Amino acid sequence: MLATAVLHFISDDEDPHAMVRTLTAAMPPGSYLVISHITPDDVAADASREAQAVYAHATAQAHPRTHDDIARFFDGLELAEPGVVNVSTWRPEPGSRTGRTLMYAGVGRKPAR
Repeated sequence: MLATAVLHFISDDEDPHAMVRTLTAAMPPGSYLVISHITPDDVAADASREAQAVYAHATAQAHPRTHDDIARFFDGLELAEPGVVNVSTWRPEPGSRTGRTLMYAGVGRKPAR
């Protein structure tokens, strides 16, 4: 299942973690969940507030989450290496440039039962 650049448009009030648990419960064993999600980690508070202000009037408001909150989406799954990391460092091609982005990504596999 792909949930790339989607979950950050779901507010905490809508309980995105419960939504992902429902979806992963329906996945057959051996299936994979792929998530990318924006984060406020390593962003100055002023810059974070400015970004939130931009999205406040958008049709879909953004809800950045911390690394720990994003990692919780993979609860019960076997996290593929290198885990939940900055998207630019998730298995980069040799010689590619990696730098800090404002998005984490990860891949989890539903274990065989």
